[in-house]
Amino acid sequence: MGRAAAAKLTSLLLIVVLCEACGAAVSPPVAGPPTPPPPAPTVWPPGAPAAPAPDAWAHPGTALAFPETLGGMTRTETIDYESRQAGLGASVGYRHPGGAWATVYLYTMGHPALPDDLRSDPVVAELRRSVADIESAAAQGAYHDLSLEQVRVGTLGARAGSRAALLVPLTAVFQGRPIVSLLLLTTYRGHFVKVRVSYPLETRSISGRVVSRFIDELGTLVRPRD
Repeated sequence: MGRAAAAKLTSLLLIVVLCEACGAAVSPPVAGPPTPPPPAPTVWPPGAPAAPAPDAWAHPGTALAFPETLGGMTRTETIDYESRQAGLGASVGYRHPGGAWATVYLYTMGHPALPDDLRSDPVVAELRRSVADIESAAAQGAYHDLSLEQVRVGTLGARAGSRAALLVPLTAVFQGRPIVSLLLLTTYRGHFVKVRVSYPLETRSISGRVVSRFIDELGTLVRPRD
């Protein structure tokens, strides 16, 4: 994948999904020491609260209800990390038959309360940790030709009033296929909400629109004033 093509595609996706159309400020890039990966997950969770609808899964810490279908993607799994290590929370995975996939992580990292300020120390430190985890995965061979762009301050979706979020665009080769990926981080009801959305470069004509719609609809769940 040529750098010019990847940069053009990433820039286009950013315009569709996030911050530049909103006039959002751009923050400087961040980096940090690598951290160990989370322990092996188990299916989430025995004894979970009843979901508010038959097709929805409710996260107990935030009460966010994740429907079976979100933004054209289908929910594929929910994973419990909290039972293995306090503070690691849970994740929800979605996939689209056109090739796009997404994972939403909800966790606290042991913080008793998290501010909504994206420039606060806990949020900046968590973004650094998340970026370092990606770099560590690349160093271990999970990704090749990894290219991380600057951190941007934008919103979780392009709709008016969407929740503020930090964004890191990246490109890489994953399982032999060039991919475009976005890392987003925000806070909600005392939890980090981290989102990874990715798709193969070859499916960009379909997957770019799917990813945009998914982030927009996720943003309607994570309401700005809650």
